[in-house]
Amino acid sequence: TVPEDGSTTEFEQFLSYMNDLDENELGLIDYYPLQAKLNRSGANTLLVDVPANHPYGTGSSSEFVFQEVIARIASDFGMAKVQFFTEGTPGIEFGNSGILYELNVSDQFNRGYLLYYPDESAENPFLVPSMRSYETIETAIDAMQAGDKDNGLEPSIPNGFIIDHVEIPNNELVVLSLNDKTVVENEHSFALAIEAIMLTAKDFQFKKVKIESSTIGGIGKFTFNEEWDVPVAPNNMDVYK
Repeated sequence: TVPEDGSTTEFEQFLSYMNDLDENELGLIDYYPLQAKLNRSGANTLLVDVPANHPYGTGSSSEFVFQEVIARIASDFGMAKVQFFTEGTPGIEFGNSGILYELNVSDQFNRGYLLYYPDESAENPFLVPSMRSYETIETAIDAMQAGDKDNGLEPSIPNGFIIDHVEIPNNELVVLSLNDKTVVENEHSFALAIEAIMLTAKDFQFKKVKIESSTIGGIGKFTFNEEWDVPVAPNNMDVYK
């Protein structure tokens, strides 16, 4: 979050504050600002123009991360499509996938959120989307319980957080029912699980989440048996210029 500024758009603020993010302080690899010019075309399209010597075309991991980051930026600002350019010429050449001209943002989602610890001593992990997409939110939740050890991602739903079933009463709401045997052993890990579930619901285009329980009233700021709006974004922190 940044100070509100009515003189600029949120997208313009993002481009400005991107330069101030200190990834090293967070235990992450330096990535921002992007070596690309970002502009908005109308309400629906993000234009991305990279220099000829851009670093995003070597190695499948580099390509994946760059396209994922660009898709997330577009989605955060309500854009459904990305158009790529290299020094004004349509298309960006990637070593593995060839020249890419456009990206459909919706194709990048339906992810489950997992935990990433930048180092073993970190007390607060980052909530991050899975490396793969899932057909249903139920299968995404199953993956959140298993984690992804190959990519260094820990389960976001602990074993004691027992989900009996998932219901989708309408296209805006997802409802999870907890088993009566669920016991809150670690309030912090359970709160993280709830945040991960809400972020996953948002990735599946739901607007609200409800967790039902007949034995637990709630955890921290979350009161069960009530509907919650999905969050704006994960890993909130303040950034000031």
